[in-house]
Amino acid sequence: TTNNIKFIFKTSKELDKIEIDQLNNLFNSIFRKNSSNKRKIKEFNDKFINNFLGYSFHGIMKKENNIIGSYSVIPKEFNFFSEKKIFGLAVDTGIHENYRGNLMNLHKLALGVYDLLKRNKINFVYGHTNNNIYLVRKKLIQWKDISNFNYYVHPVSLKNYLGVFSFLNIFILIFIRAFFLLKLDFTKNEYLPKIFKINNEDFLN
Repeated sequence: TTNNIKFIFKTSKELDKIEIDQLNNLFNSIFRKNSSNKRKIKEFNDKFINNFLGYSFHGIMKKENNIIGSYSVIPKEFNFFSEKKIFGLAVDTGIHENYRGNLMNLHKLALGVYDLLKRNKINFVYGHTNNNIYLVRKKLIQWKDISNFNYYVHPVSLKNYLGVFSFLNIFILIFIRAFFLLKLDFTKNEYLPKIFKINNEDFLN
């Protein structure tokens, strides 16, 4: 406890309904402040509970029984140099705007979650950071840069651009899909990455 602020660390299974509702409210106030699409219980469950473990890990910052900060980590199963490992994906890091400024609160949240992860044999955490949290994680929590991502996308449909030739849409999309599959043929050992996400039967995200 620091200045009447409590730090609590739980798995998703240990959260009660009030805590889940408050986590959703905090998330919505930070990440969907101007959106009508607010996160509710189903989206919370899909994100944090519908995985191969059946739960995720949460650091909660409370004041007077109200959640004012959170740091969550979702377990992800990876093939790590031919050995199956569980890594943690850090998401939804946020503190209510009225309680920001003391970076040590975020530091304490993160370290508490990491201790919980280590007790569950999860020793590596990664994340896709935005500009708001990047330097904080790097300087305060000592995160390291491990990769730069190159994104390749192809359209879902070209009908609106083909006009009278819209009947060609399906053939063009098949060609594009085949091109990517041939270019990235992971069935061959020489193209198989040494570290990759395992798409197990419970993999939804």
